[in-house]
Amino acid sequence: MNDLDSNIKSTSCEFSTSKLKETSIQKNQSLPCNSLYNKPMSGRCLCGSLQWTLPAQHAKVAQVLVCHCSRCRRISGSTQVPYAALSRKYLLQSLLEATSEQEENHHNNKKNNENLVMYNSTSVASRAFCKQCGTSMFMDYDEEHTLWVPIGTIDNFDHEKYLNKQRDSQIYLESKADYGEALGQLPFLNTFGTYRPDPVSHIENNISFDSLKRWDEVDNIADFVSMTEGDSESQTDATKYTSSDGKN
Repeated sequence: MNDLDSNIKSTSCEFSTSKLKETSIQKNQSLPCNSLYNKPMSGRCLCGSLQWTLPAQHAKVAQVLVCHCSRCRRISGSTQVPYAALSRKYLLQSLLEATSEQEENHHNNKKNNENLVMYNSTSVASRAFCKQCGTSMFMDYDEEHTLWVPIGTIDNFDHEKYLNKQRDSQIYLESKADYGEALGQLPFLNTFGTYRPDPVSHIENNISFDSLKRWDEVDNIADFVSMTEGDSESQTDATKYTSSDGKN
């Protein structure tokens, strides 16, 4: 077993016993009401094997941190990862108890906790992933009340309600990627923007980039974008099967 394998373990042992017992919900327990948080919050992985829902009374964000550390950048492939601090108790309660409907519809009837694996990335933190699609589900500092959930996995994150400039911040400034701001200055475009299928072909074939077909000139991608009507998660699947000449 290599070092990576030794750090990965199924949460069917990690959480379903000791952690879940620690986070069991008392029937008569209640939390103070806050009119600011009046909607449920939900999240999921890319493939849908892992899903969670927090009812309105527990859909509270304690803090938001945008992490620029090298580990978060490496593991996400991005310039930074924004995290929301959510209730460990209620998130695990929802995440680990797969409903019968989820068991029937996702990945050979595997339960949620069998698809959740942990990677001990440092001595103070571990990261949870979906075993099927690799989505990062949360960061765990083994804090009694808190799990840190990547905001990109949350379905309905309302920044006007959940962000607090006095409380929240961007962290690990010393590790911030020097190219991040430059990338942020690139134009924002709809759907695939300036994407040309198989763009490396213009380098290897010594032809101009402008001579390549645009994505909307490739039938299966253009049709797919039209059918999905802005669903970016579905649109990205179209690129897997298309070459620069539009053939599958």
